[in-house]
Amino acid sequence: MGDDPFDRRIDTWVERAIGNGALNLKTLLRNVPGVSPPQVAASLRRLGAAVPMPLRYQPASTGLIFGPHDGRVPHPLDYDWRFAPEALEVLQSEVLDRAGPRETVALFGCPTLFPRIAELGRPVYLFDRNGSHDLAPFPSNAKVVVDDLFLAPIPALEAAIAIVDPPWYPADQRAFLWAASTALRVGGFVAASGPPVGSRPSAKQDAVDLVREARSFGLERVSIVDGALPYHTPPFEALAFRASGSPCYPSDWRRGDLSVFQKVTACAASRPPDPSPTMWTDHELGGVRIKVRTAPCDWFAPELRSLVDNDVLETVSRRDSVREQVAVWTSGNRVFASDGPSVVSSVIEEMNQGLGAGDLCAEVVSRALTDSEYESLKRLQNQLETIVNLERAEYIDCGGGRGDGDLAGAARNRCTGGTCRNRR
Repeated sequence: MGDDPFDRRIDTWVERAIGNGALNLKTLLRNVPGVSPPQVAASLRRLGAAVPMPLRYQPASTGLIFGPHDGRVPHPLDYDWRFAPEALEVLQSEVLDRAGPRETVALFGCPTLFPRIAELGRPVYLFDRNGSHDLAPFPSNAKVVVDDLFLAPIPALEAAIAIVDPPWYPADQRAFLWAASTALRVGGFVAASGPPVGSRPSAKQDAVDLVREARSFGLERVSIVDGALPYHTPPFEALAFRASGSPCYPSDWRRGDLSVFQKVTACAASRPPDPSPTMWTDHELGGVRIKVRTAPCDWFAPELRSLVDNDVLETVSRRDSVREQVAVWTSGNRVFASDGPSVVSSVIEEMNQGLGAGDLCAEVVSRALTDSEYESLKRLQNQLETIVNLERAEYIDCGGGRGDGDLAGAARNRCTGGTCRNRR
């Protein structure tokens, strides 16, 4: 077993799952509590001869396996994992069971659930920072509030139920529960997605702390169902897994726990603060999402510099130390440093508008650019074009996994080496 305490816990879960008959990776992933495919593969290597032959050889996938992502491409800084169909069915059932035909429903961070609930005819509100990007026109009973939940005013809707799908970090979970409680009537319910105990070393204690803190929001947990909510793997996570040497996996391997809280008293706590207010400018270039860290509008050499091997970050965790050095981050989980992020933003805008190199940059720095600065801008343009062409080939111009958890199907439909095997 591993020397790290969390690795030892993972090894114990893997051994137990194997003992209960899990003899392929798909079944194994379903029977460990939220442990990622690369972590499970590492555990199998640590366990060595104790692993049955069908599981002993897990070659790294050379392709990408990801679920469908209608609308705008997900970006890792938005923590944009989208529910698989099974999760949508579970959450719709929660609404039907806990809200009457005319009672209000509040959704927090659930844009893919919103159309289903709107079709039920109940008054429904969606609060989501990114929610407007993927939604078709909605009926009069439905309203979208696009804002940051750490900042947006939350009306007292007297809702019967709130569904919350926060990023799986304690500060975000607290903010979403506070917002849900504010929107609920006393006696109403919150159905909340959260991380399984195997998703990170602190997950078990974090869950205990969250239940305790929820009481100050007037909420008491009444039930929890482990692994009830499957998610599609987004392209950025698929790229991270490929970079880490992950074997093939079902595209809906990630499953959240479903906790239900009831509002028993009025919320007595003040709004939780935003722990990470770093601002990013969101761009789109050729269908690729590119976020650039905001910075003063001064000239510095803007060329992109590598931070990790092959430029793809091998993790989607907020705790990775490389994140502090990132100035430019793509929807393919490629990360770069740059001394001139404000110039990078201007160049992306120039490319989108078909302007000449330096047209906007000269305005940004309020002076004419030198010949060497123009050459620097051209090099940056070439870098951006190369990234966009690569990422278009990887996950925009081709399909990903089937999204149904079928490992063989996901492998058949993957993109390999930048060449799509199944264009959709």
